[in-house]
Amino acid sequence: MNRGHDVLGEVQMEILGYLDEHPDAIDSLEAIQQWWLLQRVARNSHSRIRQALDQLVDARLVERRVLSDGHEVYARASNCECVIDSENRKHS
Repeated sequence: MNRGHDVLGEVQMEILGYLDEHPDAIDSLEAIQQWWLLQRVARNSHSRIRQALDQLVDARLVERRVLSDGHEVYARASNCECVIDSENRKHS
């Protein structure tokens, strides 16, 4: 696995970890980058975070919702019962 995929997987685990700790969280891509991944902002580009979110949506772990103004927000999928190990950031 190359470094890009490693970082993408890390971003996905960070997103899922945040949702595990805040199951009612819902936010835009920009807010996720700024607040959810605050410590990682310098290392993770907007496009890499979007790619991670797209893959989590495809895996049905995260839902994308489009607001009436056209902005997209993301939240834990309603059918997701994933549990994140906060030490290893892995889901089961």
